[in-house]
Amino acid sequence: MGSPLEGTLKECPLSDLPLYDAVSYRWGKEPNSAALLCDGAHVPITPTVAGILQRLRSTQCTRRLWIDAICIDQEMKTERTDQVKLMHQLYRQAARTIIWLGEEDHATTGVFALLDELDVVLDRAWTSSGNERWPTFEEMQKFGLTIQADVRWDHLRMLLLHPWFTRTWVLQEACLSTNLWVQKGSFKIPWGKLVRIILTLYYSSTNDYFQIRLNTSFNMSRFYLLGQEGTDLLSLLSLTTGTASSDEKDKIFALVGLAIDREFVNWLVDYDKPTSEVYTDLAVHYLIQGDMAVLNLASDPGWRKWHSLPTWVPDWSIWPRAWPMLGNMQQNDGVRYGLDKRPKATVKPRIDRNNCVLTVRGVLVDDVRSSTYPTGEDVEQAFARTITLDRVPESGCSYSDVFQKYVEQFDTRTSATKPQEGGLFSNTYDFHEGVRYTCIKRTFFVTGNGFFGVGPYHLRPGDHVAILDGGLIPFTIRKAAGKSFSLVGDAYIHGMLERHDGLKFKDICLV
Repeated sequence: MGSPLEGTLKECPLSDLPLYDAVSYRWGKEPNSAALLCDGAHVPITPTVAGILQRLRSTQCTRRLWIDAICIDQEMKTERTDQVKLMHQLYRQAARTIIWLGEEDHATTGVFALLDELDVVLDRAWTSSGNERWPTFEEMQKFGLTIQADVRWDHLRMLLLHPWFTRTWVLQEACLSTNLWVQKGSFKIPWGKLVRIILTLYYSSTNDYFQIRLNTSFNMSRFYLLGQEGTDLLSLLSLTTGTASSDEKDKIFALVGLAIDREFVNWLVDYDKPTSEVYTDLAVHYLIQGDMAVLNLASDPGWRKWHSLPTWVPDWSIWPRAWPMLGNMQQNDGVRYGLDKRPKATVKPRIDRNNCVLTVRGVLVDDVRSSTYPTGEDVEQAFARTITLDRVPESGCSYSDVFQKYVEQFDTRTSATKPQEGGLFSNTYDFHEGVRYTCIKRTFFVTGNGFFGVGPYHLRPGDHVAILDGGLIPFTIRKAAGKSFSLVGDAYIHGMLERHDGLKFKDICLV
């Protein structure tokens, strides 16, 4: 393990690649304090990359690896641009992809033994349920789930909090690889097996009972299943709200290879372009097609890093972001709004030659003030339905009952664990989850006509509520210079769309 690292670089056409393994790992911000002797020259590498090479090299035969930090000249923007456009092929054609979670430590043996035990428990529980639904916590216990006091649960908790699960680049690497393994030191587990364990822990609520945070690992596992089905780049960006990248352009570039519209957005990948130009080009690409969902993802310029961007252009450098409303809301028939089947504007937006002014069709219908509720509903019920985007309840309980029970639990500081039973307490947990996701970086407000809404955190009294051609939900806008407006962000306003059919749109200029 301690001898000097030596290797050679070999250039190969994609049409005639030898067998090779690819490595997926977290880059981080380490200095290049280690070295690889490559073709007679010393190549600076990070300690993480050095550790990977030390662990994966073979003394018996030639080991072919593809590691981006070495195989791509990171100092040459042109080479980075060309190679990133090929990244989806590189991982798809790899004989195996290794997810590297670092060297083993005192807990590694136990946590991988626990994963093997959980796999056996899941096999039995899934068989018992007829493979038709997720096993329950009780079924997991019945088939040998280890006790909560087992210290290995703490070690599993730490493993699943590894920063690898938060990175944008690894989504493509995981979704496109056909033979994927998770490795920590000398210990390995198939990625598909780990995904099944994570998802079952979540859907059986075992993670709640044993207090295991699955936020990032669950999101990664769920995306792994969704990402293989294919969707467009804008939807992928919406689905990956909780991931981050070191290079602000990579938030977009890392997803292009997964996009079903890859051939139409591949041109966006260009490391020579300023970040603000990349973000603007993406927004313009979809808006000129009449796709107004771009504006749903451009919420709240108050959080922006790139203040030079027009307010209608999403700033993808913001992390963490507010969870997108589209995809979390329900229509009246219970079907969720989604970015996959979004309508287009009947009149396509116009953008000036400098990509600064976006002209859309819409109408101002309200403003941000304070009043009482206009739909005839109980105020408490309207409030409860608003802050959860109308998501619960589903088992016949009233919103007011669920809200009161939620407040009781909050007042008594009862920890929110997901019950297996239906009814009021189950819906209270769902209410809690609805509030948690809805209210991140958002604020509650009341309009001049008395409607309740949830909108951008930096919303101000006097901001306007507009309904735009092609928009699924209302938007909030703010008066700017002359006759123009700045986009503040989208908003859920309970009951508003049902009361504004047949509107006559006019031009609205957004800057």
